[in-house]
Amino acid sequence: MAPVYSKINTDDKKRIYESYVRGEDYVDVARLLNVKRTTAYNIVKRAEQNHGQIERPRGGHRHAKVTDAMRAVVRTVVEEHPDFTIRNINWELRTHLPQSPAISQTTISGILDGLLVTTKKLEDAPAERNSDRTKQQRYAYATWLMHEVQETEFIFIDEAGINIWTKRTRDRAVRGRRAVRVVQCRRGPNLTMTFAAVNLPLPQNFSVRYLPPYSPFLNICENAFALWKGNIKDSLAEVRDQLMREDHQQRMATLGQLAEQGTAVVTLHRMQAAFRGMQAYLPACFGLDDILM
Repeated sequence: MAPVYSKINTDDKKRIYESYVRGEDYVDVARLLNVKRTTAYNIVKRAEQNHGQIERPRGGHRHAKVTDAMRAVVRTVVEEHPDFTIRNINWELRTHLPQSPAISQTTISGILDGLLVTTKKLEDAPAERNSDRTKQQRYAYATWLMHEVQETEFIFIDEAGINIWTKRTRDRAVRGRRAVRVVQCRRGPNLTMTFAAVNLPLPQNFSVRYLPPYSPFLNICENAFALWKGNIKDSLAEVRDQLMREDHQQRMATLGQLAEQGTAVVTLHRMQAAFRGMQAYLPACFGLDDILM
């Protein structure tokens, strides 16, 4: 039959540890409380390891090592350094919070999942995109636009090029096989498209004002080009075999025909929506905020 051990209550454990903290002979206190010498030694040792905590919580809510401060540091590191690996993030966490408990890379991954942080294709943003000079130019343009929007007739003009081999970068294939598309080695020259959006009949007298650099969100022509190119990509997928059999001049003629047909998707309703969408960025321009596109 297994021996029956008597349980030492929490108050007696506190008396033993408090006598140790005061520098008294905690063994004598343990003897008065009918506690073995080795048991008293283990009580003091565990309390020292737990920073003075006599008993650790049992049951109920599971004690979490990750605090809100640690989550905030992880979020800040990801926002400032999106290219950091999980190991780098863990190292930065220990650097910012050296007193926090050490956690594994798996725990870091769990924190990222909780913050809804996922891996994405990393894009390089030019350093000049959100520089002080660019922000000031956006501010000046937004101020001018809001001042002139009620009294001025606007004409947005832009151009874009497209190639006969404009294609989608993602496709479908059976699992375990690559999605391969056979194309000609020579791409050929681009076809240039010039687009103009006018809110009123063409004016007689006009002045030219250029948009700020690195600010495509302020140009409604970009929305028109996106619609136009998307339509051409859909059309090219239907005539891909025909293009493979044609020579260069025939391919350019086919592209020109598809480009002309694709202009039908650029409607007045969509351009009005694009102008309203452009105005949604004006508060960020007035606030000199960073804008990533």
